[in-house]
Amino acid sequence: HNLSDLIELGTPIDVSPWWIGLCLLFFFGIPLISLSIAGLRLLVRNLGSIGLTAKILMFSLWIASIIGGSIIAAKVISSQAQEGKIATSQKFAVAKDKTYNLVMSEDTYDYNDNIHLNGNRFSINDYDGITETRLHDINTAITSTTDQTASVTLYYRARGSSVKQAKQNATYIEYTYKVTDSVLNLDDYFKIAENGRMNRQHVDVLVALPEGTTFKVNSGFAERYRPWISNNAFDLIGQDDSTYKIVDGDLVCLDCPIIEEVSVENGNSTVPLENDAPQTDSISNTTSTRGQWRYDGNDGVRTRNTQ
Repeated sequence: HNLSDLIELGTPIDVSPWWIGLCLLFFFGIPLISLSIAGLRLLVRNLGSIGLTAKILMFSLWIASIIGGSIIAAKVISSQAQEGKIATSQKFAVAKDKTYNLVMSEDTYDYNDNIHLNGNRFSINDYDGITETRLHDINTAITSTTDQTASVTLYYRARGSSVKQAKQNATYIEYTYKVTDSVLNLDDYFKIAENGRMNRQHVDVLVALPEGTTFKVNSGFAERYRPWISNNAFDLIGQDDSTYKIVDGDLVCLDCPIIEEVSVENGNSTVPLENDAPQTDSISNTTSTRGQWRYDGNDGVRTRNTQ
């Protein structure tokens, strides 16, 4: 990808990257040409003037580039005025005799390779000989459900000049995951459809587990964990090496160390100490979207049931 590709990815649909390029060319190029001519006239005594007509033309193009750039900047700002959200949900069975694993792959994400443009965090690399643009703004959370089956709900969010346009931009997200009765495997990236543009898209993944489910999360899932994406999500930040169980709608850690407070004899303060005994107290409470989205004005969550 070159600079023009990045500009095209990060600008609104109704703004041509060619206009941006022309405005940049005239804005920076005309002053450089003027300085070059002035420098040559100092070095070459008999060098004639470029003429009044050329000066007026260059000045007019430079002013036009400023006006054009201001209009484009206003369009880019207005294109992020509203946020839109669409959602899809899939139910799946969970084996009660197994520890369910919530896994987010960590194969493609590298913080040092990230590019930040127009509120998007993405990387451009070769994967199996194909150059791809992958976005990495994904959040995860876990909650409980009274249903007998588990579910994973994907909330696709984006910005736009209106709520309708923002929802349309959200439909350009292509995200893939795989689910079985013992593993939910989430990709650590998503892509934008070929006919779409980046406009602060991100994905929130909410996993709802039924009563009695024992589960673990890997480090990739824990690093993306954001309990604020749901009012009923559990607080799991940093707990990627523990085993949990859903009990009475709450979360119980089966192997967390107990932190006790003991008094210090020479003072009134207390010092927290870790105990290796298991903690049983309650803590606070391959699917792809490629080509599936067609916004119909319905804000509800669409559900797909799997057997």
